[in-house]
Amino acid sequence: MWKNCGDNSGLQDILVFNDTYNFVRNDTIYSRLVIDSPIAVINRIDSYYGERRLYLNRLSDQKTYRYCEQ
Repeated sequence: MWKNCGDNSGLQDILVFNDTYNFVRNDTIYSRLVIDSPIAVINRIDSYYGERRLYLNRLSDQKTYRYCEQ
């Protein structure tokens, strides 16, 4: 599970990857809530003081969103 920890909140506040909510194929995140539609592309995963951070680019506007692992 990943929680939005950035300034922007244009995507879901919490990203859960399972059979009900979201899944990843290659580098793209798909939402099962909107009939398996692509919502973002993974930009990178970094480690910040031992905490993993996930950076995503939303497909609709290419803005970058930061998520912290929970």
